[in-house]
Amino acid sequence: MLLGDPSECVAGMGWRAVGAGLRAWGLPGLHELGVYRGSELVSPGLRSLGFIGAPSLGLYRGVGDTLTLSGYDVVDQRNQVFRTLGVCPQFDCCWSEMTVEEHLLLYARVRGCPLAEQRVRARQVAELVELDGDAFTQRACQLSGGMRRRLSIGISLVGNPGVLILDEPTTGLDPETRQQIWRVVDKAKSGRAIILTTHSMEEADALSTRIGIVAGGKLLCIGTQQSLKNEFGEGLQLKLGLESDADLDRLHEFIRSKINSSADVVYNVGKTCIYKLLRDTSVATVFRVMEAESAEMRVSEWSLTQTSLEQVFINVVTSRQES
Repeated sequence: MLLGDPSECVAGMGWRAVGAGLRAWGLPGLHELGVYRGSELVSPGLRSLGFIGAPSLGLYRGVGDTLTLSGYDVVDQRNQVFRTLGVCPQFDCCWSEMTVEEHLLLYARVRGCPLAEQRVRARQVAELVELDGDAFTQRACQLSGGMRRRLSIGISLVGNPGVLILDEPTTGLDPETRQQIWRVVDKAKSGRAIILTTHSMEEADALSTRIGIVAGGKLLCIGTQQSLKNEFGEGLQLKLGLESDADLDRLHEFIRSKINSSADVVYNVGKTCIYKLLRDTSVATVFRVMEAESAEMRVSEWSLTQTSLEQVFINVVTSRQES
């Protein structure tokens, strides 16, 4: 079956070899994967998604497998596929002497946008990627690295594709510029499916509707952030900020006797102490105990969090390598 409403599926694939890998990770019988309008599939992995050759605009399928975009077969109906597909490669493809407007107009013509709509479309895309205003008439060589990245995303959007592929769109960018790109991608999600590859778990968490982890050329698992944390996480983390006169031995005994007997200290530096709690730990118990007795244990502040996506990724890939 496909994941979601079939009427909203704009990119789908079926396979045999990868299906075997998925069954080993608790997804029995899953031989098809769909990406739907208004959703975003983020793939963090050691390699990019194997069925997409984004830099060369290549689309490949294995023998006996199928890959469709907007209902079109990627091998037998390539012309229709390329009309509905937008691709932003990892590295910017800009002409240094052309302006933002000229880039968008050129690609609007290449994508078959009607002549009467090209300038309007270029303006709309420039506004979407936050390159309107003065930047709209600047040459690419005058743009910052983050602005050129947004231009590359705008080029992939100017044909109004139903499926957008982004290959590591924020690699090498500073945190502030990365946030700008995330804002652009989030706005572009409306009405289309986005497939994004990344090595940043923070990016995956911020942008995705679903996350698929790829290693060794195989899709090992797929799901929402919460479902992956529940399935592959290591439980909870209790972070404590301590007063200067806190008794650590007494605190360790308190945590293990009142909250979870298997609690382990994973970090203890200065006035900060972090415990790893197993999955069977009752969240209600943690809150009740800490609210009632944290002051007595000389705990000035505390927080309870789930395993991070970074740790989920490490767990999944490590288990795959060990098997």
